[in-house]
Order: sequence, then structure tokens, then C-alpha cells
Amino acid sequence: MGAERTSISAERPLAAEPSAAAGAAGTTAPSRGHALDIERDSDVPISTQIYWQLAYQIESGRLQPGTRLPPVRELGAALRVNPNTIRAVYRRLADANYVIGRHGAGTRVVDRPPVRRGADALAGIVAETLRRAAQLGFTPDEVAQATFTAATEHKRPGPHVRVLFAECTTADANVVHSHTWYANMGGQFAKLLYDIPHVLTAHSLEPLRPWKAEQLGGGYRISSWAERTAYMAADAVIAVSEGMRTDVLATYPEVDPTRVHVVHNGIDCSVYRPDSGTDGLSELGVDPTRPYALFVGRITRQKGIAHLLRAARHFDPDLALVLCASSPDTQEIGEETAAAVAEL
Repeated sequence: MGAERTSISAERPLAAEPSAAAGAAGTTAPSRGHALDIERDSDVPISTQIYWQLAYQIESGRLQPGTRLPPVRELGAALRVNPNTIRAVYRRLADANYVIGRHGAGTRVVDRPPVRRGADALAGIVAETLRRAAQLGFTPDEVAQATFTAATEHKRPGPHVRVLFAECTTADANVVHSHTWYANMGGQFAKLLYDIPHVLTAHSLEPLRPWKAEQLGGGYRISSWAERTAYMAADAVIAVSEGMRTDVLATYPEVDPTRVHVVHNGIDCSVYRPDSGTDGLSELGVDPTRPYALFVGRITRQKGIAHLLRAARHFDPDLALVLCASSPDTQEIGEETAAAVAEL
């Protein structure tokens, strides 16, 4: 099925306002002849599509200095795009010195916007590329995707530069959700960048896991800072239990209690349900006729496996211990666990 395309063209200008640079009345964009096309099936984010088109229209002179862009909500409604996406596009245009926003005056093209070098020549290259691609059976969207990917790769630093790359696109999002400290900071950045609410889920807290200093070293100080920063600014916190909610409020007393809500963990009972079969146990060497204690989890201080192994020395001889454990946090705790198992 072909990509869905939405075009917007304003039918009437908003209140005209003189432009010092153009010497003419300001108009509302996109005006007739300045349509925006949205390919909803494209891999190129919608916000990027809108930004590229507006930037090109400004650079090429199709949108003159002083031209007023449509209000955020108006353009969002016309394009059927979340207003926060339009707001992010306008902010990106302002950062690139294409537009300026003034309270009461809206967002307008600046007096001296960037001028694209050889805009007509570049447009010719693009048109010729699309023509030749079409002859070979490629769609414009496939060309755009390949161009975007190639440009991204070209901009990346050489092998001697270590950079953490992360792409964040609003698309049609109106909320950002994060879970655990390493995602919390990304949620906080998205909240600030796109002016959307940040909701985070809490099932553990860094200050209550001091043994992680052994695993992360100085990184534990960073993870603790990242988590605290996100919790202080989050619009809502979802705790997986009443006990977790209590821990959140005790650990971060500055957090407004009305922003902390309890949503219990759940499972799909059609997938996870009692199974009376024992073939799997027998294949793994577990006697299904004997009672057994089962541990499932990572080999980490937090899971308490060291305490379980010490307690196992005092188990009833008829009670078996089954460990489904892996991924030790550190080599040391892995070796400690292996030695404790060997002693049993």
C-alpha cells in the first residue's frame, strides 16, 4: 500500500504585519502554493519531514522574511500531527536562525534567514536523482530513506572518537515514559526538548542498592544523580506496589505524593498458567517427586543469592535446591557463587 500523504495550504492570511526587511505586509504560511506533504509511512520522522520542507522554503525564498507561520495548534490540526511535534519543529527552526517567535506576534521568518548555497542546483540534483531512481523502480520514500541513512553515516566521527549516539523523535508522541535510571535521563531530556510530560515507572531505587558501587564504581554516582534528577522533575511516578511508593517518598521526600501512583505488575494469564507437565524438569535432572526450592534471577547482591546458598547448608536433606541463575554483575561475585555451590 502506498504511503499516506497529507497536504496543508492556508486559504487565508492572518492579520498582516509589516516586515522591516521585506517592506511588505507579513503573510501566513504555508500560503497558497506552499504546501507541506507528510509521508506517514516513511521511516523519516514526521518532525524531520516538516522541518526539511519549511527550511527549504525559507532558504529558497518561497517563504519571505516576515512571513508568519501558522500557530502551532492550527498547523498541527491541519496536518493531523501532535502540536508538540510542530512546537519542536518551530524550536528547531529558531535554533537554526530561520524563524523568530515573539509573544503576541507569533512565529515569523527572520529578516535575514540562511541562504542555501546553490539552492536551484541542489534542487536539480534531487530531481535528477528521483527521476533515475524511478526508472530503476525505486520510490521517492526509498530514496529519502537511503539519503538520510547515508548522510547520517557520513556525519559520524572517525573510529578514534567514542560517542554515544541516541536518536529521539517525537513523531506523534504526547508523553514520554522511562523505566530505570538509564532510561530516566533520556526521558528527562525528551521532556525538556519536546515540552511533553515525562512519566516514569519505579520498581527499584539506586540509593537503596549501595552494593552497585562494587559493580559500577564511579558510575554508581552517575546513576544515582540521573535517577534523582529525573524523579525530581517527573510529571508522574508509577510505583509497582504500595511498598515501592513508600520507598520513593522516603528516598525522595521532595517529590509531591500526589504525583506518585501505584500500578501493580500483571501477567497475561492466557500465556502464563499452571502446567502439570514434568518432562522439562526431568530433562534438566530435577526429580519432580521431591520438593525443591527454586531461584530464578541474575547473580547479583540485590537478589540475595549468597544468603540463599548459605541457608541451603541447613536445608532438610530431602529438599533440593534448583538455581536458574546467570549474568553475574562482576567476575568476583560469579566466582563466589560458583565456590558456594561447589561447597554444597
